[in-house]
Order: sequence, then C-alpha cells, then structure tokens
Amino acid sequence: MINKIDQIKKQIIIQAGTVEIMLENFIENLKHKDEEKLKKIFVLENKVNAYEIAIEEDAIAMIALNQPEGKNLRTVVMVLKMNNDLERIGDLITDITNYFIYYLNDNFVDIEKLILMAKKSQEMLRESIESFKKEDYEMARNVCKKDDLVDNLHTELRNEIIKHIKINPEEIRMMFDFYDIIFKIERIADLATNIAEEAIYLTEGKDIKHGQFDD
Repeated sequence: MINKIDQIKKQIIIQAGTVEIMLENFIENLKHKDEEKLKKIFVLENKVNAYEIAIEEDAIAMIALNQPEGKNLRTVVMVLKMNNDLERIGDLITDITNYFIYYLNDNFVDIEKLILMAKKSQEMLRESIESFKKEDYEMARNVCKKDDLVDNLHTELRNEIIKHIKINPEEIRMMFDFYDIIFKIERIADLATNIAEEAIYLTEGKDIKHGQFDD
C-alpha cells in the first residue's frame, strides 16, 4: 500500500508543478505581453485536466481496494482535495489569460502591484505544495498567514478600479473585466491556502478552516 500512496503523491506533485508553470507564464507575460507565450497556458491546461481525471481515479481505487486507515487515509483524502483545488487554479489561470489576451495592449491598473499580487499567490501555491511534500506544519501555517497580504493588494487594486471608473465611466466594461482578473488571482491565493490547510490535516490530523489557528 505504501508504494501506491507514494505513487499518487508523486502524481499530485507533478500536477501542482504544471499548474505553477501556468501561473509563472502568466506572470512573465504581465511584463512582456507576448500573446504566443500566453497561448501555451491553454496547452498546459489540457495536461492539468488529464492529470485531474487520472489522479481522482487512482485515489478512489486506492480507497475502494485497499481501505487505508489513519494517516494513509488522510493522505489519500488530501490528494483528492488538492486535486480539485489544483484543477480549479488551472481554470482560473486560463480565465485570466483569456482576459489578458483580449486586453494585451491596454494600460490599466497598477501593473507592478498586479504582478506583486500574482507573485505572492504563486509563492503561496509553491510553499503549500512544499509543506505537503515535507509534511511541514509551520510552513503550511505561514502560507495561511500570507493570504492577508494578497487580500490587501486585492482591496487596493479594487479601489484603483473604482476611482478609474468614476473618472472614465465609458470604460466601465473594461474595468469590470480587469477586476475579474484581480478577483481570480485572489481566489488562487485562497485555494493555495486550502492546500496548506490540507497539509496541516495530513501532518497534524487537524481539520482547520479559513486559516484559523490556536496560538
């Protein structure tokens, strides 16, 4: 059974790496605005979807055929949850890529602040996966704490959009689209937090919701 559990853990780590590459491509193109590179994200999304199906099938088969208990069961349950979270992150990255291709040559909100927000979300995703690989409770706990920074950047960018709309009401549709980009990057950070909480569940057997911890 241990070998099979190690196998599905390796699968979810590969899945996470693919999703992170998608996000890295988006961040790089926030700087360079290269439509051809952005389109590579859609190729990676197909791989993420294929991984998602395979991992789910393997994890369910593991539960049905081997009936794992204790930490082994927690590991398989966590892989199923992570699998869903990673697939959703892939969808969010694809959505914001579609928006960004459409507005490729437009100048909008503070691009440096948007890049920072995306990088922090990427950092949270990377560290949440590392906390799973290393079964590191403290690393997972720190990921959850970083969500506040992304939330603050989200609020600042949202306020910039509101100000822009007041001055340029004719651009309201475009600014709503830009807000959707910001909202979805914030959701990526939320899902990275979910993964960190799941890593805590694996390591400590604690079911922690919404990043709440006992000091």
